[in-house]
Amino acid sequence: MALVSGSSGQVLPTVGIMVAAQVIDNNIIEPLVMGANLNLSPIFTIVAVVLGELIWGVPGMILFEPLFAIIRIICSHVPALHPYAFLLEDEVEEPQWLQKLKHAFSRNKT
Repeated sequence: MALVSGSSGQVLPTVGIMVAAQVIDNNIIEPLVMGANLNLSPIFTIVAVVLGELIWGVPGMILFEPLFAIIRIICSHVPALHPYAFLLEDEVEEPQWLQKLKHAFSRNKT
């Protein structure tokens, strides 16, 4: 809209804000929210979102994360595929700042 409206001074800030929002959402929010529940590593959460978007668009972005979790579960139950399950799972503990943040928000709810 900034490009079509004729004001060229608004194009760069608009693009910058949209890119920043996407980077924050895809690299911080999605891995923390979806990856923690599905026990997927953050890098494979991002790969699932990008791959899903490339193949099926927005529905793929939503469906590929649980699909990767299903693949991780299958790989963990098949002995020959254990290395792939290890690669897909999130073995790293949450950072303490994130634990404190979750604890602060859970205290406010009670």
